[in-house]
Amino acid sequence: MWLVRYLLGAAVAWVLYPVTAALAYLALFVVAAITGADPGGPLAGPFMILAAALVGIALTVLVLLPVVVGGELVARRTRWRWAPVATLGGFGAIVAGTAIAWGTVTLMVAALSLVPLVAFATITHGSARAGTLILNRWRRRGGVSRSRSPLPGAIESI
Repeated sequence: MWLVRYLLGAAVAWVLYPVTAALAYLALFVVAAITGADPGGPLAGPFMILAAALVGIALTVLVLLPVVVGGELVARRTRWRWAPVATLGGFGAIVAGTAIAWGTVTLMVAALSLVPLVAFATITHGSARAGTLILNRWRRRGGVSRSRSPLPGAIESI
């Protein structure tokens, strides 16, 4: 079950790289239209999205998955269940610190890279926690959702 969550998280993270690149290109196009600057060539947008997709594959497979797998191994050995999230947070802090050190362009790229990182963490760990909470609540109620009426003696709806 955990492998499915990680693969789904990796797929969503990879898809978000070209999506954020398309949104960034749209923002650049709007800025160029407002300021009267040259919007670029006709292939600038598609190549920017293609480059983001290729970089997204490399970052997801070579950086994001190993970071989380390392955190998962720490979590299994130490029974600290937040270890994968902590490793993702540490990775995000490293990305943000590097971006601030290198300048504005890198800061924009890092901000666009943090969107897939947050989505990956949410899908892999947030979904497990939410699913557990929902199942536990359903089990406590016996599988039937009952509304609680504020009036004593009122008929409850099932």
